[in-house]
Amino acid sequence: MRIELQFVLAKCEIDIEYRRILLHFIKKSLSEVNGGTYYKKYYSGHDSKDFTFAVKLPNPVFEVNRIKLDNNTIKVIWSTSDYKLGLIFINAFMAQLNKVFPLANQNEMTLVKVFKWKDNEVRTDKIRIKMISPLVIREHCRDENKDHYYSVKQDNFQEKAVEIIKSQLRLAGYTENYIDDFNITPLATRTVIVKHYECNVESSLGNFELQGKPVVLNYLLGAGLGSRKNQGFGAAVVVG
Repeated sequence: MRIELQFVLAKCEIDIEYRRILLHFIKKSLSEVNGGTYYKKYYSGHDSKDFTFAVKLPNPVFEVNRIKLDNNTIKVIWSTSDYKLGLIFINAFMAQLNKVFPLANQNEMTLVKVFKWKDNEVRTDKIRIKMISPLVIREHCRDENKDHYYSVKQDNFQEKAVEIIKSQLRLAGYTENYIDDFNITPLATRTVIVKHYECNVESSLGNFELQGKPVVLNYLLGAGLGSRKNQGFGAAVVVG
């Protein structure tokens, strides 16, 4: 399920860490619906968060700590592979309509529109996708207690991407006979560095080819690909 949110800003600018802002909004939305039950379920326990989101900024001009925009409307595409979870979130978002959400520097944003996209199911075993939020491939090294990030500029990107996404699929409950033929191939891509929670995260944007069983491809399109999906990374749409 995909849900589009439209926000109006008081100023034509937003903080450089806008994903962090959207995470706060998502958590607030969940905490205020059904007595906070869903917030406790997804943010106090260990339940997986099979959702992602992407933010569309109007002609952004990036500065050190903020992004200048040429108008005050931003769009967020929120996506999940779990229809029940989608219903929970659409109700949570609807409850926030027309409420002011304060931001830093005397700015604020207001959710003015919520609507559900038409669902389009993939039926083939090979698709081309465009990342609408950066693809993060993160590997945690326990010996060093450090995260390593891989982008398309590195020679072993494809190997690491397949490894991390297959691990994601296993955690989602897919067995080896569903994921053994999965592959991801960069097409027209580039490396981007994203500031996120005071860290510079190396990631990738552009077009990729995905190969795998249709049920797996549909899951990845809904839940997002790779690491840090529920923090606004790994969202994709089918192209071509």
